[in-house]
Amino acid sequence: MMRSTSRHVSEYEPPLVLAIDIGSSSVRAGLYDARAHVVEGTEVRRDHLLHVSSDGGVEELAEHVQACVEGAVD
Repeated sequence: MMRSTSRHVSEYEPPLVLAIDIGSSSVRAGLYDARAHVVEGTEVRRDHLLHVSSDGGVEELAEHVQACVEGAVD
């Protein structure tokens, strides 16, 4: 019989910090403890696409980025 190695969130050293990385192709989020260990099961990635205009400009709608962030931390 294999023993589970999963840790409950209460086993991590407080304080816990929510880190959010808003990058050019995705939004990533994760919860980390005081020793910079990621809390198991909290890492999330939400991909998003940049909009390229006909003249080569690149932009992203703020509402889309906001939705990705909300989806990552929800």
